[in-house]
Amino acid sequence: MASLVHSRRNFSEFAFISARSTLASYTLRMSMIGKSSTLYLKFLNLVRAMDDASTIPSLDATEERLLTQLANAWAVDKRVTVLEAMNLDAEVSSTTIHRRIKSLKKKGVISLETDETDNRVKYILPTPLATEYFAALSRCMIAAAKGSSLVQ
Repeated sequence: MASLVHSRRNFSEFAFISARSTLASYTLRMSMIGKSSTLYLKFLNLVRAMDDASTIPSLDATEERLLTQLANAWAVDKRVTVLEAMNLDAEVSSTTIHRRIKSLKKKGVISLETDETDNRVKYILPTPLATEYFAALSRCMIAAAKGSSLVQ
């Protein structure tokens, strides 16, 4: 009987320690989520401020998404044709993407280069303005992470 009481007490202590550990782990995860969401909100506010004070033209959500997809390809030295870009996003029609390519070109964020061997093929290239746009986003991200509101 004494060993049964002793084992129940050990189990109770184990259950208490386990519950306390789980609660501490949960609290830590929740605080990290809170910090992450706060960081993201700071980043969004800095981007909004950048948009208001920047020489970079305003981009709509589809243009931003397309430019980000193109930047991912450019980052691995992939040349993207207009036709390839029109098929980058299954959720957006190719007609819409083609319009956004024209819009980004008009805004000076991208340029088109004709293929040397086939005049029908056009490559989408970043302009210095696109580089400036991503550099400004990077500065916003760094400032948000540091807790600063200053974006240079």
